[in-house]
Amino acid sequence: MRLLLLLLLTPTLLAGDYAEELGRFFRPTRQTVASNKFRARCLKSVPETLDGRDVEALCAAYLQLEKEMAPFEDKHRSFILRGLRDKSREPRPELDGLRELQATLRSILEQHAPLHARAMVETAFDGKRYPLRLRLGLAEAGRYLVGSDELAQLVKSAARARDDEDVLVALTFGRSVGVSAAPMTELAVETLAHENPILRGAAIGALETIADPASLLPLVAHIDLEVGDLRKRVVAALQVLTGQTFHGSSRAWQIWLAEEGAPFLSGDRTLGFGEPSQAEQPAGATYYGLPMDGNRLLFVLDVSQSMSKPLVEPKQGEEVEPGAETRMDRARAELVRALSRLAPHQHFDIVAFGGDLDRFAEKLVPASAKNVAAAQAWVSEHELSLGTRLHDAIELAFDQAGRSTGDGLYLPDVDTLYVLTDGQPIVNGKSDDQKAIEESTARLNLTDQVVIHTIGMGSEIPAGFLKRLASGNRGQFVHARR
Repeated sequence: MRLLLLLLLTPTLLAGDYAEELGRFFRPTRQTVASNKFRARCLKSVPETLDGRDVEALCAAYLQLEKEMAPFEDKHRSFILRGLRDKSREPRPELDGLRELQATLRSILEQHAPLHARAMVETAFDGKRYPLRLRLGLAEAGRYLVGSDELAQLVKSAARARDDEDVLVALTFGRSVGVSAAPMTELAVETLAHENPILRGAAIGALETIADPASLLPLVAHIDLEVGDLRKRVVAALQVLTGQTFHGSSRAWQIWLAEEGAPFLSGDRTLGFGEPSQAEQPAGATYYGLPMDGNRLLFVLDVSQSMSKPLVEPKQGEEVEPGAETRMDRARAELVRALSRLAPHQHFDIVAFGGDLDRFAEKLVPASAKNVAAAQAWVSEHELSLGTRLHDAIELAFDQAGRSTGDGLYLPDVDTLYVLTDGQPIVNGKSDDQKAIEESTARLNLTDQVVIHTIGMGSEIPAGFLKRLASGNRGQFVHARR
């Protein structure tokens, strides 16, 4: 009754003190589902203008939701680890409701960022109590301060960051500000030597947009200190900064700098107007044409009933030929072939999803001859099931990567995901929310350490969704029509 009364009064009260209303609606509660309906209504009544207290209250509401999500996250993790066996106790509805409210809060903050950028950036710097994802989003509001008198002091504050999470927030701010964050170049260059690859990746991204000539020599020297994806990111940053198209040869970059780099090093030539060059064709093993150059690979395989459809769909009026190759036949063959090409130093695992979840191993295993042969047999013998629970499969994959519950800085045990599906995500006979899957994946892959490639089979795939899922996680999309 109290919540209903508040809701009826909301239009009047919000005009007077929106921060107070947020505090009332987002106080701790045990009636999560019922309260969330009123909370959603509250968030639809945002005033056209906010003040600093409102920004702080929005962040506090986000934090409260994070606390309420924790037990549901734990329950859902147990649910997916059991392979979705007991669907009568599925916790996703409550969890999805809380996640949707968090997404709405972030959207409100983004909408009002141009007018409240300084308050948001200061909250990002000082708000260690807030979840890391919120802090990173607030730090990106720095882009609205470019050209303002307030920016210089914020840049100086960011340059003094020392704690790991604070450094990540500061570098995110520097990347959003660009050339105006030149005083942060020293911090970014120092962070290239950090033991945490997440921070090294953030430093590379910041140096790319800050475009300070002082970053060129350290970046070139850093090429040979990285392997895999981070090495590619160093090279891409140099390509953007200089407009040159050399790939991974540090020697080529050194020669170019010695012979032609003087104007770039002196600042006579403006940096940052290049484009990342097209990647070199994969020289090693591939899976559907995608490079298998990571060290810790996880294959997410659709084993839904629709995978039994013919790979080459008959024309209208034609019948399927007896013994025609199915989508599952081809998917199995491609994965068996890819597994056979793994190098001994690589580690791998497989998650199969339909109406249930299954995995080859409980953690990534070395690509030994014994493990590869066992995985190939597992793939070849796996049965199909009704449903396409892609959302749960991705969450199980990130659990394999070491990301379970909570929102913080973690080092994933997986560097590359390959997600193969032939249709729309379906849960309990209904289409699953693609936006929610993208939102959940962004949360799980908070620091962009996992590359996600997507492969779509057949004519019924959600191509736009699969493209966004890949491009949003630094991967590629392949449409395997045949």
